[in-house]
Amino acid sequence: MSKLVLFDIDGTLIGSGGVGTKSVVRAFRDLYGIENAMQGVDPNGNTDPLIFREALERNSPIPYDFQREYPRILRRYLECLEEEVRTSRNSHVKPGILELLEELSSIPDVFLGLATGNVEPGARLKLSVHDLNRFFPTGGFGDDSEIRRNLTRIAVEKAERLYGRSFRGRDVFIIGDTPRDIDCGKALEGICIAVATGSVSRDELLTCGPDHCFEDLKDYRRLLDLILGR
Repeated sequence: MSKLVLFDIDGTLIGSGGVGTKSVVRAFRDLYGIENAMQGVDPNGNTDPLIFREALERNSPIPYDFQREYPRILRRYLECLEEEVRTSRNSHVKPGILELLEELSSIPDVFLGLATGNVEPGARLKLSVHDLNRFFPTGGFGDDSEIRRNLTRIAVEKAERLYGRSFRGRDVFIIGDTPRDIDCGKALEGICIAVATGSVSRDELLTCGPDHCFEDLKDYRRLLDLILGR
């Protein structure tokens, strides 16, 4: 039976050293003179477009039309992100991730994808530092939908088209580090795997009712066995 494994990025695959938040702050300072655009905005598990929208609506003294502003915000954000990614000293792959991806990608009938709130160009920039894009030919991204649940469904649809397989319900594993990742997995009726490698504690993740919850993936074979039903 074919299985689709969808990974979140920030806090799950990698720790990015806060390059996304820094880039939003820089972009809004450059475009609108707003000093702390992330004040009152929760980035955890949110999509980039929704983060941009909330940053503008909460912190700008002028009522801008977000849809008109979005292209220039996105353009400046990606320019800043490219610089931040290139100069960051804190970006790292989470323990066990590289080994897990190498093993999963070598197994017939196991297929990989992304389910992330990052817009795709931003996601690819963050992963490129660690040569992780090679594992993920497809995914659902923040530029597919502002709504996180929607982009996870889109990730499955894209994977079905690319791989020529059908993935339904418990054929789909959603791996992430925030309550929103768990919510997306439940909406798909897939298997929710929470990992406490981001900013949310294991205890808090457990209150959201994932199917499984790991402190980290240092012992990645436990998750590998779970996915393969061993």
